[in-house]
Amino acid sequence: MSSRKVSEETALIISTIQESNANLSKDIATIRNELTSLSREMILIKNEMVSMKDSVQTIECRQYDLETRVDNIEGRINHCNEAYDSLHDELYAMSYENDVLNDKINQLGKQMEMLQMDKLKNSLRIFGIAEHKDENLMVEIQDKVLSVIDDAENDKLNKTISYAKRVGNNTDQDRMIIAKFDDYNTKMKLFQYRNELRSKGIRISNDLTYNQRQELKKWNSRGYKGYYVNGVLHKDKKPEIIESGKSRVFKRASRKNDEHTNYQQMEVQSQSIVINDIDQ
Repeated sequence: MSSRKVSEETALIISTIQESNANLSKDIATIRNELTSLSREMILIKNEMVSMKDSVQTIECRQYDLETRVDNIEGRINHCNEAYDSLHDELYAMSYENDVLNDKINQLGKQMEMLQMDKLKNSLRIFGIAEHKDENLMVEIQDKVLSVIDDAENDKLNKTISYAKRVGNNTDQDRMIIAKFDDYNTKMKLFQYRNELRSKGIRISNDLTYNQRQELKKWNSRGYKGYYVNGVLHKDKKPEIIESGKSRVFKRASRKNDEHTNYQQMEVQSQSIVINDIDQ
């Protein structure tokens, strides 16, 4: 009886061991499969790490390349800044030299203007002397212009004419005459006789430089009547014209000569003149 019991226990133990071995084999197989899978994953991870390492190296190379390019750009910027500073200094020096040259040109222009004014000091523009062939302008001026001066003053003046010529294009109208006198006082004395000359249909005016004429034109277009006194420009506002029906009323301006200062002045008189449209 006891022998049979031992046999049964032995058989149970053997069965349990066999079952355990079977389970253990399954577990070992499962572990082996998991290890195989894990090994594969480790290989993938290793490959990914190698790839990541390559990527990091590529990024580092690109970063180094970018840093190198940035350094180059900064170097170029610094070079440009230096070139700009140098160019700015050169331009400033050129600007200063240009200002100096402009000042010199302006000074030379003023000197040339003064020389031209001095050259024209004794010159006179004469209008209203009839033009004809083979005319002798010296005689014409003596007879028609200088003859208005009082005999009492003739002995005090040098009435010699340096030269006389007509200027302007040939037209149906008589061209003006430019006459130059030896004596400045003779020219200025004639301005005291402008009314007498006007009565003979003759008008006179100073011979001005080109710049002076342009200046007068400029102010005339702005509504001013300009004139020069000893080379200095003076301006008077032109009288306003008041329309009245078919007529207009305005103030007439006349010139007056000052014997003491020998220059021309403008004096506006209070005389009112009415001009009908038919007379304009």
